[in-house]
Formats: sequence, structure tokens, C-alpha cells
Amino acid sequence: LVIARKRLEEVGASATLVSACAEALPFGANSFDRVVSLATLEHVREPERALVESRRVHDRDGVLFVTTPNPCRIGPDRYFGVWGLSAMPQRFQASLARGLKGLPFDKVRSIDHFALRSMAPDAGFRRVQSLAPDAPTSELGGVMRAAGWLYERLPEQGALALPRLLLGPDLRLVAYK
Repeated sequence: LVIARKRLEEVGASATLVSACAEALPFGANSFDRVVSLATLEHVREPERALVESRRVHDRDGVLFVTTPNPCRIGPDRYFGVWGLSAMPQRFQASLARGLKGLPFDKVRSIDHFALRSMAPDAGFRRVQSLAPDAPTSELGGVMRAAGWLYERLPEQGALALPRLLLGPDLRLVAYK
């Protein structure tokens, strides 16, 4: 919050900043028309409960936007740079991450496309839409750059968009109350 407050001051903006548990938000029902969760659900103990709370604080026409790293992504894991790490069993993820970087990974839960798609309706959202993310091809080299080029040519909508949704770097979801 200190960094966020400083950045707000730098641009001459103000906002109320709150640190809270996603599974028990300190706001009344129907408080917001938008809730944004960027790379958060994989870090909370009960992501399903966090989505229920997001719905509770939405007003009648509320919209939720969620992103989470894709465990089935083509390429290295975003936290440790290990190919396929998020797709490995949780116990192996933790051991490998600790061995490679000396960091804990046991608090990160991999959420795939199908799990995320089912969590939102289970939390009470009436309409759910998956969005296909872009791949940062300019940051890639070699084979990954070629894979990114192919990925970018897949359609974003319709049946042919499924590989883009399943293999993209992140999962993105929009849900309506």
C-alpha cells in the first residue's frame, strides 16, 4: 500500500487503499460496479469463496474481471521460469521451486481454464465469458517467438479460439452478476 499511495501522489490522484482478505471483504453488499482481480486467485486459500465475496460486493449490474496465470501455458512458469511447473502436482511444484530459488511455492494454487470457468457460476455469476490474452511475442526468442507468432494468428472468438484460451499465458474471465 505504501508503494501504491506513493504512485498515486506522483500522478496527483487519490484513492482509498485497503488491505483485506479476499475471502472476507470489509465492504457492504452492492458497494461496487466493478471488481478487478489480477493474479490474485492463485494465492488465496479459498478462491471459490473469494469469488462469492466479489459477487456480494457487486451492485446489481456489477462486472468482475479476473486474470490468473495459466498452468497449461506454453512456455516457462511466470514465477520461476520453469517449463510446465504449474502443470505439475502441487507437492512437486513446491519442492522444485524451493530447490531452484529457495522460495516457497506451496501457497500458490494452479487454476486451469475449466476450473475458473466453473467457479464463477458456482459463485452466483449469471454470465461468464473467457477472454483470450495476447502473447508478448516481442519478449520471446527462437522457438517461443515462432509459437507466439502462431498463437497470435488463432482467432479470439468461436470454436477455433479454444487453443488460445487453453494455452495462453494467462486466463482471463469476465463475469456478470
